[in-house]
Amino acid sequence: PYDPYTPRAGPSTKPDNTKEGDAKTAAVQDELDETVGLIRENIQKVAERGEKLDDLGRKTEQLEVSAKGFRRSARDVRKVRHAVSLCIAPMLTGNDLGPTLHSECGKCALTTTIPFY
Repeated sequence: PYDPYTPRAGPSTKPDNTKEGDAKTAAVQDELDETVGLIRENIQKVAERGEKLDDLGRKTEQLEVSAKGFRRSARDVRKVRHAVSLCIAPMLTGNDLGPTLHSECGKCALTTTIPFY
């Protein structure tokens, strides 16, 4: 039976000029070395890109948490501002000491007098 790994007993497939064969082999080896170098660079770049994507994912999660906190803070500010416009602003009056918040508000049960300067 035929076995491709067993050398054949026939004319040699080696080139007659061994210097020419060595030059071709060296050229092929140089191309292989260059290709291996490019593959290694590409693998390194892919790894770096993966690290950058991981960093971007972490930053996105942090930004999401910050956005939720900002949304809560904005909502609280909006509520306070609304309360000020409905309850506190109508109670402000001017006098010799400057604007003063009077003592009672039926809507928010505010019972103190606070000077505003």
